Amino acid sequence: MLRAVALVACVASTSVRAHVTTTRQPLARYASSERGCTASRSFTKKSGHHVCRARLNSVSSSSTDASERAFEVHPVAGDGRCLFRSLSVARSLSISGERMDEADELREADELRTSAVNELLERRDETEWFIEGDFDEYCAKMRASYAWGGEPEILMLTHVLASPIGVWMDSTAGLKRIARYGEDEYASEPQFDLDVLFHGGGHYEALRVIEGE
Repeated sequence: MLRAVALVACVASTSVRAHVTTTRQPLARYASSERGCTASRSFTKKSGHHVCRARLNSVSSSSTDASERAFEVHPVAGDGRCLFRSLSVARSLSISGERMDEADELREADELRTSAVNELLERRDETEWFIEGDFDEYCAKMRASYAWGGEPEILMLTHVLASPIGVWMDSTAGLKRIARYGEDEYASEPQFDLDVLFHGGGHYEALRVIEGE
């Protein structure tokens, strides 16, 4: 099981108020397939998983400097676990360069969900204010496998994994990082290199920087 790191977080700068969305995402929309890659990306299959290999212009939201970087986009199913599974995939890629098998990914995604909720509860005094509605009800609903994770869970998982988590979006200008959570606490000595791609509509996929390209 993943063990939470006992560090005090500062989330006062977070302006979001979160609620749990429990409607199931349509699996077909986010199915891993060649059609899911844009024309600027090449499609490959790696270790039994579909991968979009892309060279995109990446621009940090905190900087005006742009640089060409190559990424692999590792799709995950839109079954409610997508945030947690994307981080499981990104973590595995950071450790070994390979994805785990599906059963292990699902198991670790559920462990990450549980750890995120436990971290929310442990840090209640710091986090309750930005949760919309009843805090205990939110946490109870977030434990369901089909509940969508979002910004509160990303914040908590930076502490669980002792690493910053970068969130990116694709645009006509290229891949843009819209946030990097946990940067102040963990950027100097991150345990893992974790980045996810946010598609909008609540769906996430894993990103991996392709070194040397």
